Amino acid sequence: MIRAVAPQQIVYEFGDFRLDPSRQQLTCSGSLVPLKARAFDLLVYFAEHAGELIDKAAVMRAVWPNVVVEENNLSQHLSVLRHALGEGRHGRQFIVTVPRRGFRFVAEVRQVNGSKSPATGTAEATVQRAQRRRADPGDGAADRCGERLSVLVAKLRTRVLRHLQAAG
Repeated sequence: MIRAVAPQQIVYEFGDFRLDPSRQQLTCSGSLVPLKARAFDLLVYFAEHAGELIDKAAVMRAVWPNVVVEENNLSQHLSVLRHALGEGRHGRQFIVTVPRRGFRFVAEVRQVNGSKSPATGTAEATVQRAQRRRADPGDGAADRCGERLSVLVAKLRTRVLRHLQAAG
């Protein structure tokens, strides 16, 4: 008889925190820490690359794939993430900004196996992600529309400048 073996889900632990990407959950000492979807994705990316110097462009490509975004979006989500992690309190620091180079997640991260059924984990993650997106309307479709609008405004600005230069 062949038994299906559930693949091991990776969970990241650092300090008092436990980051479970498959469940879309961050907990601190067992208490759920609410995070917007993009801030959560940012934290997962940092945990996966702990200790590495990561440039802004790489972070933006990973967290906002196939979407043109401004650095302001990254700054806002970093601020939210730092606040959620309690940076600054009791000398805590998890994310270090390296001027003109990028970021480094400096917490000691441990990868542990989270045992859970893949079907349950997938359903839970889907529901939780949908709830986060509804709770954070600026992080979903409206955010993408705003980003597209920014691109269109930049293109229009370029055309107007070219027209003015040609006329002047």
